[in-house]
Amino acid sequence: SAVNSGGKIVGNGQLVVNNAARAAAVATAVFQVLAVVTAQKFLADIDKKLAAIDKGVKEIQSWLEEDAWATLHAGHDYLNGIAQTIQAQRLSPPEVTAFLNQLEQIDRDSQRIARMTLKKLERLEAALPEIKKSWGSGGVKEDADLLRGKVDEWGYYAHGLMGALRLRGAAAQLRCSLPVSPGPAGHRLGSLHECLGE
Repeated sequence: SAVNSGGKIVGNGQLVVNNAARAAAVATAVFQVLAVVTAQKFLADIDKKLAAIDKGVKEIQSWLEEDAWATLHAGHDYLNGIAQTIQAQRLSPPEVTAFLNQLEQIDRDSQRIARMTLKKLERLEAALPEIKKSWGSGGVKEDADLLRGKVDEWGYYAHGLMGALRLRGAAAQLRCSLPVSPGPAGHRLGSLHECLGE
């Protein structure tokens, strides 16, 4: 209401709602709600994709470890075959060359696996201080389970390392039994000695 100087009402005002402003406010609010919903949907999709990637990485790691074990077993089986062949007959020069090539491959494969398992053991050793820091925070059972898991993992990789080193040693010994220079085999046996002495 509008009043004059004498206090008399001279007119009434009316508040007019601006429909355009109201529509803009509603549109802004709807847009904000949709943006939040869309962001939630995108985050959920990203979480699913990250989980799938994590699963894929673990499957690849498992496959690589299985491949390493299979390589060690296949190398062992091949070395047994070579040893039986050497004991049973005299080898021709092409057979000696073929066996040398296989022995070289077995040496490289087992050396690669030994390095891989050694790196894994080093990472496990580096993780021990973190386990010690958290010791007692989860309760006795949780701490024992965590420690048992790490010991089991350590044993698994230590077993792989020793298998790879034994395979390298056997390949070097078989190389010495072939009618070729024993120099490279002696060098390999020396490097194995150094590795085990550390």
